[in-house]
Amino acid sequence: MISVMNFHLSCKESMISQLQSKGAYQHVTDDTNKKLSGKNVLVDMKIVDMRIASGSARFWGGAFAGNSFMDVLIELRDADTEEVVHRKVLSTSNNAFGAAWSFGGSDRSLPSDLGTLIGEYIFRIVPSAK
Repeated sequence: MISVMNFHLSCKESMISQLQSKGAYQHVTDDTNKKLSGKNVLVDMKIVDMRIASGSARFWGGAFAGNSFMDVLIELRDADTEEVVHRKVLSTSNNAFGAAWSFGGSDRSLPSDLGTLIGEYIFRIVPSAK
């Protein structure tokens, strides 16, 4: 099982959806009260730094509003021992000109897109119990 603590909602939902789509784990949940048997991993994610250009900034400033970005610290802990077994900062950013062209679409989707990338990263490093 992989359990996800509180985090930016769209990022968390995208990460959970990505992990569930793989079908590699018996359970992927954000319910921290759920007790499951076997080996379990807890995922803690903390936003280290973030800048997302607002819609009005993108409208009035276009590319001059700058890039949007997110830096997230991910900690994977063994559920039994609470020991941190992996720690990594993952980040993403968009292109200011692309964001201006899409009228801020890539700004709004940045947390969700990062969640998908985090889910794929976790899938690559956490072995399946199935």
